[in-house]
Amino acid sequence: MSSTASLDAAPVGSCDDGFMLLDLGATDDVAPSLDTSSCDLVSIVGSTGTVVLDEVSTLVVEGSDVTVSVQDVDTVQLAGDRNTVHHAGEAPAVDDQGQANTVTAAAEPAAE
Repeated sequence: MSSTASLDAAPVGSCDDGFMLLDLGATDDVAPSLDTSSCDLVSIVGSTGTVVLDEVSTLVVEGSDVTVSVQDVDTVQLAGDRNTVHHAGEAPAVDDQGQANTVTAAAEPAAE
């Protein structure tokens, strides 16, 4: 039995049972906008990338030099350095375990 079989069970890029995993090492530099409205937790791992999210309860960024734009988020957890999170909704609770991270309010996206 392979010891890596359990790693393949994590949902990557889709919401499964309220959880979405985004691996920046497996995506383009700029990821498409993702519908995360059914996700309680979105975890972004990797470094140097841009992610655009809809709404999410908890956002976890484990990496460095990641830029995230999120429509609405309740909690942001940062475990890396030089990450930027722009949110359009109410200010989230922030748990910053890294250095030089920023979480700022952004203007509402323009209607298409």
